[in-house]
Amino acid sequence: MLKQFGWFFAAASIVTALTVSTAHADSAERIFRWKLKPGETLKYRMVQEMEQNMRMGEQKSPTAISTKMTMDMDWKVDSVDDQGLINLDQVIQRMQMKVQSAQGVIMEYDSAAGKEPEGMARMIAPMLEGMLKKPIRTTFTARGELKKVKLPQGMLEGLNKGTGGQMGSLLSEDSMKQFGMMSVFPEEPIKPGKSWTQESTLKLPMLGNQALKTIFSYEGTETRDGRTLDKIGLTQSMKTEGKKQVGDVKKPEKKKEETIGFSDMESKGFLLFDNTAGHLVEVTVEGKMKMDMNIMGQKLTQDMTTKMQMSLLPAESASSPAVKEK
Repeated sequence: MLKQFGWFFAAASIVTALTVSTAHADSAERIFRWKLKPGETLKYRMVQEMEQNMRMGEQKSPTAISTKMTMDMDWKVDSVDDQGLINLDQVIQRMQMKVQSAQGVIMEYDSAAGKEPEGMARMIAPMLEGMLKKPIRTTFTARGELKKVKLPQGMLEGLNKGTGGQMGSLLSEDSMKQFGMMSVFPEEPIKPGKSWTQESTLKLPMLGNQALKTIFSYEGTETRDGRTLDKIGLTQSMKTEGKKQVGDVKKPEKKKEETIGFSDMESKGFLLFDNTAGHLVEVTVEGKMKMDMNIMGQKLTQDMTTKMQMSLLPAESASSPAVKEK
């Protein structure tokens, strides 16, 4: 089970808390299960990055924009029932975001800066702050199958104010469950070379229904800081189920249509799982996608590359602040 709360944001650099020491093959079969305990707290840092090259109309040289975001999160286990269902609160403790172009920084935000945000950051701050310090209750099985998501009271309403209501469908319970069910383990034991597939449909604002297909492959074990971890490779593809019409723009002469075309997205990466402790240690995913938009009769093309890494913080640094961007 992997919750990705910052899927619509990105970051420019990757912070790695653990060091790879050795990697080796292991032919033994394994049954993968989450083994969280009531009262346990895991601290994760998720760093995302996105590079965009945008071209408007007949523009010869694309405009390059990089966006980066870092989130520090606590996963607090509330309870585990007799059936093995895990009730866990996920709380975003700190958010940092930076957007820049070749001309310089466009926007910079840090929830722990201790001062009022300025410029464009002031506009998005209410939306970002609406996600901070508020527990999102998730219920999932030992295999990682997400059963329920409960947002804190008032959270969705606050987010909708800053996005014109677009967050309503993105953060609905059904959408959150689809986003969260990224790594559901098989019932049966698996050995290196074994693959399994997971499919779901995501309902994304402005983009319509997206068919998401993830193929997992168990690649054996890897040793990190003296711990034996299991490495699971993944490849993802996302295809638009139907063209999404944003709306019509009326003009005296004729009516022009605004559209967003979303080309197929492909990404690949891996996750590291500590099967002894029964929790996630790291997820890294990189991808590419393209969007074509027709806005007010102007064609806008965006080529995007993305990278996301989510890492478990070591116990000795779990209380340290997020790395300050330079």
